[in-house]
Amino acid sequence: EVFANNRVDATREAKFMEATQVLAPLVGVVLGSALTGLSTYFKDRKERRRIIATALADLLEVRHHLVSREVVIRAIQSQTGIQPEWLTQIRSAIDTLAPLDTGIHQRYDAAISLLAGVDPILAFKMRSKNLAPSLLAKIRTRAPEAADGTLLDKTESDLMAAVAPTLDLAVLALARKHSFFTARQVKSILTRSTALPPEVTKLLSYLDGTNPSNPR
Repeated sequence: EVFANNRVDATREAKFMEATQVLAPLVGVVLGSALTGLSTYFKDRKERRRIIATALADLLEVRHHLVSREVVIRAIQSQTGIQPEWLTQIRSAIDTLAPLDTGIHQRYDAAISLLAGVDPILAFKMRSKNLAPSLLAKIRTRAPEAADGTLLDKTESDLMAAVAPTLDLAVLALARKHSFFTARQVKSILTRSTALPPEVTKLLSYLDGTNPSNPR
């Protein structure tokens, strides 16, 4: 009986070893495929986030340029009492003194083209969102010299009022696609960007003569 039990155990062990030899390569193939798939997924995810980050940074710069300029313009108007017809020239002067990076549109377009390969719907929504500054500048420069400056200022202000919310939504959409943490940071940036920088406030106070240290 003991001998018979030993034979049964040996048979079971042999079958187990045989099954192991057959299954081990299959398990290795399955695990290898799973690890390769995970590696590809994380690699693609990292590349997608890199592309989105590039587009987000450039679009934030475009939005900052437009919104900051408008904040400064309205502060100049309210604190100095300058006539509206002069504001168009001031906008042009700001664009000349503090222009956008010349390569920003090329970088943004390249990022959106790459994004189209991994997220075509998002790329479609983000296309041409960076062209607002160029459009506004063309409207300003192509206006007749005899055009009413007040009307030009109102036209550009109305366009800005329409463009700014669209840029905000586009920036937030990119930020959410990048990460939850990035979305929170961008929301904070958008909230703070409508405030006049302290150095500009100080400069305007000197121009207006309201600064206590002004010798006038």
